[in-house]
Amino acid sequence: MKKNFFLSILLLSALVSSLRASVLKDSVEFSILTCHPSSEIYRMFGHTAIRYQNFTQKQDVVFNFGTFDFSAPNFLYHFVKGETDYFLACEDFGQFCMLYTYLGATVNQQRLNLDDDEKIRLWNILAENIRPENRTYRYNYFFDNCTTRARDRIEDSVEGGVTYDSAADTLSFRQIVHQYTSSAPWYSFGIDMMLGEEADRPIAQRQQMFAPQYFHDAANKARKGNGKPLVKSDEPILLGDGVNETSSFPLPPMQAAWILFATSLALTGIGIRRGKLFWWWELLLFGLQGAAGVVIAFLFFISIHPTVGSNWMIGMLNPIPLVMLPLIVYCTIKQRKTYYHAYNAVALVLFLIVMPCGGQYFHPAVAPLALSLLAISGGHLFMAYVPHKKHRNDKT
Repeated sequence: MKKNFFLSILLLSALVSSLRASVLKDSVEFSILTCHPSSEIYRMFGHTAIRYQNFTQKQDVVFNFGTFDFSAPNFLYHFVKGETDYFLACEDFGQFCMLYTYLGATVNQQRLNLDDDEKIRLWNILAENIRPENRTYRYNYFFDNCTTRARDRIEDSVEGGVTYDSAADTLSFRQIVHQYTSSAPWYSFGIDMMLGEEADRPIAQRQQMFAPQYFHDAANKARKGNGKPLVKSDEPILLGDGVNETSSFPLPPMQAAWILFATSLALTGIGIRRGKLFWWWELLLFGLQGAAGVVIAFLFFISIHPTVGSNWMIGMLNPIPLVMLPLIVYCTIKQRKTYYHAYNAVALVLFLIVMPCGGQYFHPAVAPLALSLLAISGGHLFMAYVPHKKHRNDKT
């Protein structure tokens, strides 16, 4: 981080002194760089940056709004809560390309069709943004990220603004996320578990531009206030080999969830036949349910991330099982009845009934996961209320 900071300041000092004269000689060019996705989760959605070339001074740098400090105190907590700070950095174009060559990602360059005044205006905006007191901003994945920041700075520099071809507002945030995570089913599953009903509402074209490729495509058709195209050329400057499956887990979520349900059903059946259910299986499943519920509840009630405060997964994943876990395990070992299983069975049945009727998309693996938990509580209710010579449960 410190290295990037000092590099940014040095480059800024060198560039400011020669920019205006160079622009007037038509030796300066700005471009949009769109980096295609690569395997790391924080690079799976691609990236957008602004390239500055000064041919007279032989300067070639990239303004990057997507820089963050992973070593910052409590980074993960602030990231989950939605309080992550990103900052604008300026880096050498050659180093920028080396990174994406290593990642195997394609990079497209769209040369901007700016006149001299617009080039100077864009430079002044970037120079002001990279000042130490201005370079940091509160990152928001859907509404204020590296792509939207680059787009907004370019729009601010264009006389008369920028007009985009209208697009149908039929896509949602979740649908766009699915396009980027299709090669990583476990990442897609995890994101689906955290996004709420708001992520399934249709969004306008401008909101769709949170995704780098969507801004890239919109910019190609955009017009400046004077009717001229915003982009004068678009070509790949690096050719990558695409994104491969990033998960090392041998099964996709759907298959794993159905195997979990089959295992839960089989163990419950065996437990009923022998007159005693398996406490360790309940410890595992209810423990995982409660732990996942803590994350969902944190996002629902505390996080300021958009779209997570309407996540009705909280009906199935909440901290209650974690609180009740000691009682659940104790009653299973002692073969005593607890009313928790009646509550859990009713809650899960209602969740499964309401799940397809609401406005929120639920990952297909959610149903077998809910059925796995329902099988355990159903087994307890069967043993408590159906006479069986092998067990006599006392009411607690």
